[in-house]
Amino acid sequence: MKKIALGAGIAALVLGAGFVGYSFRTPVNKDVIAENKASQAAVEIEKSQSAKPVEEHFIEIIKDNKKVPLTHSWVWGKSSFESLVFKPDLKGAIVPGELEIRSAVQTGEVQVIARFSKFAIQLPVELSVNSNCFDEDVGIVKGCYVQAAQHDFDGDGNPELVFVLGGSEYGIDVNVIKYHPPGSVADEGRQENWTLLGRFYGQFKVQLSDNSVILPVGSQGLFDEMTLVKGKFIQTNLQN
Repeated sequence: MKKIALGAGIAALVLGAGFVGYSFRTPVNKDVIAENKASQAAVEIEKSQSAKPVEEHFIEIIKDNKKVPLTHSWVWGKSSFESLVFKPDLKGAIVPGELEIRSAVQTGEVQVIARFSKFAIQLPVELSVNSNCFDEDVGIVKGCYVQAAQHDFDGDGNPELVFVLGGSEYGIDVNVIKYHPPGSVADEGRQENWTLLGRFYGQFKVQLSDNSVILPVGSQGLFDEMTLVKGKFIQTNLQN
């Protein structure tokens, strides 16, 4: 009897040891797996699309004296004046969920709205006043439209926003906007969080290179250059 009891004890011990490394698994839901794979594929497609060069309009990025692809750009007003909603790659603990370019209902002026969790604020863009592309009676002149892009002029890792209103027969109007992330959510609606660093007029193109805005003039290689120095743009290619 003792041998039988001992054998049974050993068998129980071995059987128990066999269960130590065993993990119980719930049945696999193939539909859930397929849905997860589809969601992941959609994310990858979105990432790849956001990294692709976009169609050229007014803005060019120059690096090491060479033009490089512009990957963050949005166009409003070329085919429609319906509101355009987009999300630039701004950095900080508090950033707007989206930006909207639209035409003001009564005046027809170009407005850019930043939307946060609790606030919406109009950016200090000046794309309509004293612009060849704006008429007080009709609003944005036919043939003009807005291109928005981003470029880190001051090298702080948080890009500035560039808005260009222009048309082939009207020249271009360039605005550079700086975002200063607030310290708390309660301050996300402050106008002081946004600064118009500079407004420039050009003929047909604007080139963004390091900390400079370059506006080609004519076809002989001439240009105007404004460089960001201590938070202000100054002209750095003064000509006699």
